Amino acid sequence: MVIGDIQRTRRLAGNPSSTNVSDADITQGLAYGTSQVIAATNKDDWDTDTSNDFYPTAVMAAVYFASSMIRDRFNDQVDISTEHYNRATALITQIAEVLASSGEGGGGSGSGSSSAIASRQYRTYPLNPNAPVYRSMTSQGQTLIGVETYTNIPQ
Repeated sequence: MVIGDIQRTRRLAGNPSSTNVSDADITQGLAYGTSQVIAATNKDDWDTDTSNDFYPTAVMAAVYFASSMIRDRFNDQVDISTEHYNRATALITQIAEVLASSGEGGGGSGSGSSSAIASRQYRTYPLNPNAPVYRSMTSQGQTLIGVETYTNIPQ
């Protein structure tokens, strides 16, 4: 259950020879990419739901993840591995946001639960780079509203 094409992945990864990177290695990279797509989109039927509008984007994200994994094994002076990883992440983030807002995602049938959709909007900063960073500590000069300050505390 992988999405993506071995030959496209090989070309995107810099066309390494089959002695350096076997087809089995590329298939393992595509399995990694597919798992990343499934985890981010909360939709586990990408291999059978080829009529979905975002299927080509999901395939491209899996291929970029696989290419990143393969390029990471070699001396990548231009850091194309990181560029491909970032592209894949951007693609699946875009898919996940659209699926969450449209009610798709989660489960193999493409129908998500309302709690999964609601929780998608309220993720904190590390999982949602667009969310504001929450700070629980106050800086100097800041005061908390509704909190009394004691200057003479008995000891």
